[in-house]
Amino acid sequence: MQSRSRILLLEHDSFIACALDEDFRALGAAIVSVGTCREAMIVLESSLIDIAILDPNVAGVESTSVAAACERRGVPYIITSGNAAKKGHFVRAKFCKNKPYIFTIIRLVGKTVH
Repeated sequence: MQSRSRILLLEHDSFIACALDEDFRALGAAIVSVGTCREAMIVLESSLIDIAILDPNVAGVESTSVAAACERRGVPYIITSGNAAKKGHFVRAKFCKNKPYIFTIIRLVGKTVH
């Protein structure tokens, strides 16, 4: 993982968000955790992000608009889902990983932003 990678995490499950936040910070990454698509869009519009980790369905709202914003900005993104086989509109995702995934996601981010 590059020095001080900037990661956007869109995750509605607070346990997963906290665990990833802690692990990435321990590795020296700057992580911004959000729980809604609206918050994720604000972060993308106002911050430089190296990679995004997106839950495809946040409280019943598909995060396709966030994925599209990532694509427009050239930000690679990883889809994380309880059923990653059904990633649907997220065909340009760098990776798609089923939950639980915490250690696998850390490795994937490292491969993507190095």
